[in-house]
Amino acid sequence: MDGCNVAYYEDGHANVDLLLLAVSQLRSVYGFSDVRIVVKSSLRHEAGPRDYERMIAKLNRGSRGRAGDSVHEVPKSGDDDLTVIRFAIDNDYRILSNDGYENHIGRHPEFALPLRGR
Repeated sequence: MDGCNVAYYEDGHANVDLLLLAVSQLRSVYGFSDVRIVVKSSLRHEAGPRDYERMIAKLNRGSRGRAGDSVHEVPKSGDDDLTVIRFAIDNDYRILSNDGYENHIGRHPEFALPLRGR
């Protein structure tokens, strides 16, 4: 999951509850048991440390008996979109995002085919 894309979806402010809702929906409606979330490390600060830690605790509590949800933090200098793309391709995962990643496909044409259908 493109965590920053989902967390900032409604009004441009970081909201970890949107991430938790998306994970819940992916599990209950779509049957995904293993959800991976990629976020920029700045989300911890922008959402607030207390809310961020609450999200981590809920994801950890909800992953019992599953392969596990995990939040992958991209360093401040990293590109979270590129991390999402590479992570999905390398692990054969689907991507939840409303970003079409056209800017990355333009710079990395090798991503065009592997991204199709993700």
